[in-house]
Amino acid sequence: QALDYAEKEKCSKEMLCYVFEHYGQFLCNRQNYKQALVKLERCLEMTTSSSQSKVVRRRICRELAICYEAVGNLEQSIHFYKELFRRGKEEKARHHMLESLEKLQSIYRTLGDTSQAAVYASKRENLEIESLSIASSSPTRSVSIAELARRGEDMIQKGQLQEALTCFEELLDKARVEEQPLLEGVAYVGLARISQKKGDYQEAIYHLKNDVLIRRTLHDLTGEVASLERLGDLCFEGEMYEEAESHFENQLEVARQAKAVTGEVRGLGKLGKVLVKLNRPEDALSYYNQE
Repeated sequence: QALDYAEKEKCSKEMLCYVFEHYGQFLCNRQNYKQALVKLERCLEMTTSSSQSKVVRRRICRELAICYEAVGNLEQSIHFYKELFRRGKEEKARHHMLESLEKLQSIYRTLGDTSQAAVYASKRENLEIESLSIASSSPTRSVSIAELARRGEDMIQKGQLQEALTCFEELLDKARVEEQPLLEGVAYVGLARISQKKGDYQEAIYHLKNDVLIRRTLHDLTGEVASLERLGDLCFEGEMYEEAESHFENQLEVARQAKAVTGEVRGLGKLGKVLVKLNRPEDALSYYNQE
């Protein structure tokens, strides 16, 4: 409906691009990859050379790489992961650079090209070493992890997002150096909050999913419940209601495994709330009654 309205009213290219991007991401999340590719490619065609569009293009490159890999077009997937790496390098976003190198290594291994897989494995290892070197030689190397987290939080509260970004990226590097995965999670949550403040929900979701993965890997059920709730809340705020429903359902399931009554009750309430938005009042009432 939004797309029909935007085209009918001859909205700006930026607005059409926005609708195509979110429509494509929705289809991708629903695993309708072929249709998602159509929308995302249209969005990519519409982006301009503005700084904001550069961020959009980076997000679209990532989504296109995922979709092309899912439909088996590995050549195109490789192209967009390479583009993601290039754009990540321009933005000095090491997490996107590492992600793209890891995926390129995996795809070349799938193709049986062990030579290229080894090349990207080496590049990833070198980038990780460089990240650790930056962390150990940083002017804030003597600053404790706790202090970095406190500073980052303070900067967010003051609206100084670039300074907060520096603090949480430094925190992420230090946590990796000291092999403290829980503090990596803290850094990802901080980075997600910064992206959320900037209105970049897809970037925020990316960071929060990393936090969920860390909690899951550590079998930290209580922490996973909280992370899934944060992820659901973020999707709800961004009006991605079906995605929010999925995360709240996972929250409820993990809370029950952990026998976390508070998390379970909160999950029931959140599911009721999102189902009202999805115009499913009977399902919502069922969860509210359980609450």
